[in-house]
Amino acid sequence: MLLKLTMSGSDNRRNSSENDKKKMMHRDSERQRRQQMALLNASLRSQLPSESIKGKRSVSDHINEAVNHINNMKNKIEQLTVKKDKLESSSNVSTSTPKSESSSEKQCLANSIVIRPFWGGIEIVISRGGLRGKDLPLSCVLEVLVLEEGLNVVRCASTRANGTLIHTVQAEVDDINRIDLSELQQKLSMCCPD
Repeated sequence: MLLKLTMSGSDNRRNSSENDKKKMMHRDSERQRRQQMALLNASLRSQLPSESIKGKRSVSDHINEAVNHINNMKNKIEQLTVKKDKLESSSNVSTSTPKSESSSEKQCLANSIVIRPFWGGIEIVISRGGLRGKDLPLSCVLEVLVLEEGLNVVRCASTRANGTLIHTVQAEVDDINRIDLSELQQKLSMCCPD
């Protein structure tokens, strides 16, 4: 009988330690789940407009705000798509009877600098036409972008088509708002005299 008691006591301890291990594993997995949910909730909050997350709100309030925000954005996109389609249909551009352009108009079109944002930075397209001996010094453009503006140039391509030299330069920009695009265009214009 004494032997049975000691065996059942060791079985109880073994069961107890197994239960403790299971409880610890359950606690760990629950802690990880809560941490993951907190990260996901923080990510969700960061995507919402600031007026939607003011004050103390519960997770369910944030989810409801996210649903409302998504629906509002869908409606705006649909409205803008309709507006875009109307503008496209009303801009009946006729290409069958092109106007004759004066030589100064052709030169304005051929010599241009266009700066536009693109994903992750800016794209600069420089067109130069009819200036055989006066091709653009690309080194001047790169000097302005890299040395003066501190940009990281990631792509540079040059093409000649119909007597027009087209340079396309793409540069990475962390914050597009820190760059004055009109000032940059003026600096680049100084590199590209007519």
